[in-house]
Amino acid sequence: SLKHNPNGRFVVVCGDGEYIIYTALAWRNRSFGSALEFVWSSEGEYAVRESTSRIKIFNKNFQ
Repeated sequence: SLKHNPNGRFVVVCGDGEYIIYTALAWRNRSFGSALEFVWSSEGEYAVRESTSRIKIFNKNFQ
């Protein structure tokens, strides 16, 4: 799947158990990891579901 973050500066590609966050204009890699699902918050933070029992939440600085 392909999803833009709320301010439009970043885009995430999620599939095959992985996600990669790119800058929207230059398509530079900003972050990546394993994920079954990916969601953006309205403030720009994001969360990934790594398994049926594990969810990770990240801040705007990709940490």
